[in-house]
Order: sequence, then structure tokens, then C-alpha cells
Amino acid sequence: METLSFILGIASVVVIAAAIVAVYAFVKVNKVQIRVNDQERSSSREIENIHRIIDVAVYAFVKVNKIQIRVNDQKISLSREIENIHRIIDTEIQNVSRHVDNVERDIYSQMDSRFDKLENKLTSKKQLLKN
Repeated sequence: METLSFILGIASVVVIAAAIVAVYAFVKVNKVQIRVNDQERSSSREIENIHRIIDVAVYAFVKVNKIQIRVNDQKISLSREIENIHRIIDTEIQNVSRHVDNVERDIYSQMDSRFDKLENKLTSKKQLLKN
């Protein structure tokens, strides 16, 4: 019976030691599991933040592209308007130049006519004086 008591005593100590090791291992595993879960949540939040930042960047990129397209369209429109203004100015310059030429021609024609009349009058008076 002594042997049986000894074996039961040793077995109890081994079982208690195994139970202590099992509890210690369980506590360590729980701590590691808690850390893993915290890291997982933290990583998940960081990934969500990155996705939000990417979404904002894509939205901003799309907005900038739309603005750039509008600016390019306005530049083209403005360029066309400037060309039209240049055409109108060129046409007006030609019209004014023609008008100035016509007025100048009319003035010279009228002066020539007046000078001819004056010359005829002088010549006729000279003829009268000679006679």
C-alpha cells in the first residue's frame, strides 16, 4: 500500500503540475490572442483609413480632371473669340482705309475741279485783258 500511496501522491503532484502548466499556457495563449486581436483591429482601422485617403485622392483627381477639361474648353473658346475679334478689327481697318482713300480721292477731285475753274477764270480774264 505504501507503493500505491506513493504512486498516487506522485500522480497527484504530476496532475497538479500538469494542471498548473495547462493554466499557465492557457493564460499565455489568451494574452497572445488578445494582442493578435488588438493588432488585427489596429490593422483593420489603418486599412480603412488608407481606403478613405485613396477615395479622397481619387475624388480630388477626378475633380481636377474635370476642371482641367473645362479650362481647356474655355481656352479654346477664348482663342476662337480672339480670332473673331482680330478678323473684325482687320475688316474694320480695311473699311476705314477704303473710306479714307475714297475721301482723299474725293478731296483731290474736288480740289482739281476748283483749280480748273480758277484756271479757266484766270485764263478768260487774261484773254479779256489782252483784248
